Amino acid sequence: MLAVQCCVEPVTWEVVFPILLAVGLAAGIISAFMGIGGGLIMVPVLHYGLDLAWGEATAASLLAITIQVPLGIWHHHKRRAVDWRRAALLVIGGAAGVAVGMWSMSAIPVTIFKVLFAGILALAAYRLWQPSRVVGSVRWQGNFVPLTLGVVAGVLSRWLGIGGGLITTPALVLSGVAVHAAIGTSLVAVWTNAALATAFFAWGPGVFFAGLALGLGGLAGAPIGARLVHSLSPRRVSAVLAWGLIVVAIAMAFDALRGAQAA
Repeated sequence: MLAVQCCVEPVTWEVVFPILLAVGLAAGIISAFMGIGGGLIMVPVLHYGLDLAWGEATAASLLAITIQVPLGIWHHHKRRAVDWRRAALLVIGGAAGVAVGMWSMSAIPVTIFKVLFAGILALAAYRLWQPSRVVGSVRWQGNFVPLTLGVVAGVLSRWLGIGGGLITTPALVLSGVAVHAAIGTSLVAVWTNAALATAFFAWGPGVFFAGLALGLGGLAGAPIGARLVHSLSPRRVSAVLAWGLIVVAIAMAFDALRGAQAA
């Protein structure tokens, strides 16, 4: 029987499994709604709630993202909300980013990375919140910008157990891509980043089954998130994205501060 250490007392798999399904459901909804992987929910629950090591939590999160994101992509594709050319560039950059993340993970303190990431998210939220700047406020320079975004997203994926959509989705919107298409396009790179990063983890049975449970919950949540986001106007979706980025930026900054104090 599998057991997970939660806070002080070990918790059996029979108790943890429905919790992970519920967390995966929420992550799947948010993933398809925002064009992200959902790791921002799954990793904290696994790391702080179930006391998994950071590497184990990111591995389980990435496996869950790999399982559930394709369904979200499909639902956005059915609504013609995926720009496959830009997605391909993000994927190529993401593959390089995952490799960079693997190489640099032990060289750069995670705390520094979290602080920088929080600052980037706050800036993106500020730009998204201004109606006059939501569309076309950043110019594409050939293929360089999407490739670079892909690299950054790939590094984030390997380091933080997320798909990198927190960077690519707002950047696509600010570059002039329609918000619904930005979400669907971002999910393509989110999936490939997670799949590549997942392939390089050493798996234990507990981590594998945790990721599987989260992924099953995400499969139920992805169609809900896709339907919900396509029922809203682009301006309202941009506002929701902005608020979501602010919340994540604040949480990431506090997490970095806590890590610095514990060091």
